[in-house]
Amino acid sequence: MTQPLLQENFRDPLATVLDSGQVGISASDKWETLGKAIFNTAIATFGKTTSNNKDWFSAKLAKMSPVIEAKRTAFNTYRQTPTKKKTCTSSG
Repeated sequence: MTQPLLQENFRDPLATVLDSGQVGISASDKWETLGKAIFNTAIATFGKTTSNNKDWFSAKLAKMSPVIEAKRTAFNTYRQTPTKKKTCTSSG
């Protein structure tokens, strides 16, 4: 992180949560508290991403369409072209 304000916004609330009374609780409880504190502070500071795969595919469709079509054409040509391997049958 190179943005001092984001560092501060993440560090200070996390330090506050971690400095609160953890004396006398078990190690697993401490790990759970730490994990929740990091997660919640990160979400509050940085937010969640909103993109999904459908958006990505739609954005790249102009570049992807010719490639997908070329692959489809090549595969159909392969399936329709008889070869020795495809026409051989084993007589057991």
